Amino acid sequence: MYVADREYNVVLVLGPDGSFHSQLGHGKLLKPTGLAFDGASDRLYVTDKDNHRVLAFDTLTGQLLVGFGFKGSGDGQFLYPWGIAISNHAAGAVIAVADSRNARIQFFTKDGVYLDCFNLPSVMDNPTPDEPKDTKKKPTKPFPRGLSFDHTGTSKCFWRWKGNQKCLNV
Repeated sequence: MYVADREYNVVLVLGPDGSFHSQLGHGKLLKPTGLAFDGASDRLYVTDKDNHRVLAFDTLTGQLLVGFGFKGSGDGQFLYPWGIAISNHAAGAVIAVADSRNARIQFFTKDGVYLDCFNLPSVMDNPTPDEPKDTKKKPTKPFPRGLSFDHTGTSKCFWRWKGNQKCLNV
């Protein structure tokens, strides 16, 4: 079992009973948030939130294999990446990253090559039950965090925002 520990800036490797085995990323991570395991390559992908990047570790050796991204808003750049998910297409793994403060989902190859992105639309906040119905609200920019692919692992990417689940065909 892998656990992102934002307090100590590591990924804990635990046994099935919760016993400590080892850790990944010591001295390399700053507020790790999301984890995604690629069983086909024994890689663990970690969103390194406050370093604005994604790192991939070999789960057998603990060695850092690849890192990609840096702070920014361009293609392949991040502003506090949070969630991450892997979909194993026939043509190879596709990695989806919730680029939280850029309000988008970015897609990469398993080696960090940028493929595409989906910008999330702003939404209108609804008035709370105790607010007048004529209360005017401004559009709110979404900050996606959690991501997953559907059970087939090939067709949909899901993300959560303010308690609502959204779906994107990829």
